[in-house]
Amino acid sequence: MRLIEAWGDWKRAGGQAEGTIYLHAGYLRRLAEERLMLLLAVTCGLRRAEIAGLTSDDVAGRWLYVMGKGDKPRRVPIRCDELAHLLEQAPAGPLFPGRFGGSVTPDYVGRRLSGLLGPGWTGHSLRHRYASTIHTGCRDILALQKLLGHRSSETTRLYVATDDQALWDAAGHAA
Repeated sequence: MRLIEAWGDWKRAGGQAEGTIYLHAGYLRRLAEERLMLLLAVTCGLRRAEIAGLTSDDVAGRWLYVMGKGDKPRRVPIRCDELAHLLEQAPAGPLFPGRFGGSVTPDYVGRRLSGLLGPGWTGHSLRHRYASTIHTGCRDILALQKLLGHRSSETTRLYVATDDQALWDAAGHAA
């Protein structure tokens, strides 16, 4: 099968080739938008409100400047090459423009993410996954606290899942 992108209305080539899928341009834009939202949640641990409010001005090289809860600013590195590429290609202004100007709402982002994820997963559970993955890799709760934009390391600890291997290794120090 081949996927053909459409730029206007439905794309129709002279004859329909067997196995070709024709998609509406609006659907293709939505797919790209959802992919960008998903990458921001998975690889940067952003809240849905933070994703909704991002603009092209918030991207500086391989860094995102995020306005978190309580209007607390923070920097988050962009370590995912695909995300960096998508952000480089983004037009000026809101990354997720609303229908009537401005940006989409956090609820819109939440619904888009929930529609992409399996049962039991939400945008917020991706944030917990991000925290657990980073903590497993570096065990630096203070760096993780800064990445998540938490005021307290106690809040950050709630985000981190401890796997059986970590428990096994910790108990090994007492043996």
